[in-house]
Amino acid sequence: MIGSVWQTKPPPGTPINWQHPLAQGISACWVFSEGCGPPAERVCGALPTVTNYAWASSPYGWSGNFGGSSTDAYLAYNAGQVLGVNFAGPITVASLGNPPPAASYQFILWNYNSTSPYQGFGWGINTSGQTTGNLSLWTSQGSWAYSNNGVVDGNWHLYAASASGTGAGSVQWYRDGVSQGTAATGQVGTAWSGPTKIGQQSAGVCLQNQMSLLILWQRALSAHEHAAFSANPWQIFAPPPFNWLLHAAGGVVQDPSGVASDCGTMCIAVP
Repeated sequence: MIGSVWQTKPPPGTPINWQHPLAQGISACWVFSEGCGPPAERVCGALPTVTNYAWASSPYGWSGNFGGSSTDAYLAYNAGQVLGVNFAGPITVASLGNPPPAASYQFILWNYNSTSPYQGFGWGINTSGQTTGNLSLWTSQGSWAYSNNGVVDGNWHLYAASASGTGAGSVQWYRDGVSQGTAATGQVGTAWSGPTKIGQQSAGVCLQNQMSLLILWQRALSAHEHAAFSANPWQIFAPPPFNWLLHAAGGVVQDPSGVASDCGTMCIAVP
């Protein structure tokens, strides 16, 4: 069998490979790879309203820069623009970023309404009101579901939470594909509605870090899937063009630009 897979972040506009097992159930995905203008949401292609948003280089190429300023930087979507996302049932949220331990709670993702329901994914607070480096998944129907303290440390990690159900204790936490245990308390179960924000909950409650990937599944990934996805998040995107020179050489070759293969990244060819 002959195949290839991205080993680094694919070029802007690369679609999701819906045949890949890890792509099953994806409801929204941001790759933050454009480097200019607003980032596009991969599933429905919605463009957000941008406020003080900037781009920054990172170990993964371009990333969204939500930090380094006293002014909130965030992306805002109107109700219904981000399709298919629902906290009322199994869900997985994952973010590749470098958040520092928060002095107060911060939200990677926030969905809100003028009344309710509202929910979010972020870090820095738990049901006791402690401000620490834990992860939090929260809805207005239940309460904070939070991870072990100290998970957030300012380094680049793939942070994730999977809620297998709506009851208390149903949330599992992961960092770089390694389980951080089950939420000590809290639950999810609120239907997604209203506008959506990335990087801010409200004025002053904003992210202070870069983010290179944000993705949601409408299912709970297994421990094995979390480990596999963390090993290479880019494998879920449509494969790069097949490189016949690479195949003939029986391995990875360098093109004149110095980049492995002519697809802009490393291609693995299996005879």
